[in-house]
Amino acid sequence: MELDSLPLSITQTEGFTLICCQLPALLLVNVMNIQHLCTHNDRNGNPRRLYVLINDDRRVAVWDEGYLGHHAVPGIFRDAAYNAERMNITPRLYRELLRELPSPDWAHDVPGYAHLRDYL
Repeated sequence: MELDSLPLSITQTEGFTLICCQLPALLLVNVMNIQHLCTHNDRNGNPRRLYVLINDDRRVAVWDEGYLGHHAVPGIFRDAAYNAERMNITPRLYRELLRELPSPDWAHDVPGYAHLRDYL
């Protein structure tokens, strides 16, 4: 989808021109959800909590919360992480998710979200 093909609205008031472009919701996110998965702290007292991005009922990315809270998640997913449902998991599942899933720094590096590179 090209930006020049999106519907624009132009409003002029008191010498200002406001140009608005409405982006389709599917452009930003697919059918996605973020879960906040938590287990017991490690033996040194460090938290073991994850944010997991689920896309079409499949886990696609994970971010270790550490001491960053929901800020560990890339910006476009941050609001969803803030409102994520918290679920308890085992320490074993915590380690498996960190080992098996990517933890990209940018939203467009998440598998299935490469199309965001042109818009962010």
